Amino acid sequence: MEYFKVETISPSIKSITDLTTVRSFLIEGEKAAVLVDTGTGVGHLAEFVKAITAKPLTVLCTHAHPDHMGAVEEFGEVYLNEEDFEMAMTRCGMDRRREYAGFILGEKADLDSLYFVPERTRGYQKLSPDMEFDLGGVTVKALAFPGHTQGMMVILIKEERSVILGDACNRRVFLFSEESSTVAEYRKACYEFQAAYGDLFDTLYMSHGPLTLDYSLIQNMIDTCDDILAGKDDRIEIDFMGERAYLAKKEVSPGTREDGKIGNIAYALHKL
Repeated sequence: MEYFKVETISPSIKSITDLTTVRSFLIEGEKAAVLVDTGTGVGHLAEFVKAITAKPLTVLCTHAHPDHMGAVEEFGEVYLNEEDFEMAMTRCGMDRRREYAGFILGEKADLDSLYFVPERTRGYQKLSPDMEFDLGGVTVKALAFPGHTQGMMVILIKEERSVILGDACNRRVFLFSEESSTVAEYRKACYEFQAAYGDLFDTLYMSHGPLTLDYSLIQNMIDTCDDILAGKDDRIEIDFMGERAYLAKKEVSPGTREDGKIGNIAYALHKL
């Protein structure tokens, strides 16, 4: 069983895709390494990473959802924004991870034949906004981008002028869960993020779907929020793993807008 695939995507970054198609990112400097997220926790991720690098490793989690924190038990020092600490305990357990794996792999998948990393029994280090990690010639900086969750963080690789957006901003941002911001709050977060950090990066890396998306993504999200708040969106009802939401823009396929623009929002009517 091939649980992971690795791809070198820049001089210091490798993309690691797990069996459920979720990406983690391994960033290496001259003296240390950082792993951004740990996927759904299907397969021995720590062993796979150790075969790639022997450098001292720190794990940074972008947010506390089961498809991003699944393998954290295999690692010692794991950083997470404290706004998501409680969710890490209540939303990332084995049942949630198996449910997600089943959703992605399909009803015919034999989940019992797969190895799932046990649940984490240790705590987390606080990942604070603007915290930096010096890897030796490569500097990684955590930036706050609340919306999908309140503790949502993105990771800037300063020297390469790239940013790992995770689920903060992608082809389909989910704002319908209890932990999500309202559409108005998310619009504010997008605007403030772009104003504060938009001139620090050129490349946007994604955890799901295409590896990269165009720089216009964040502005498109602001415009989409404006349409939702003005009642000018398409408001298409969808279901995601039993949760009902409304998709702002029509799509020709999941994540691909009919109008050709990049970025969509799935939201709840009570969270405008």
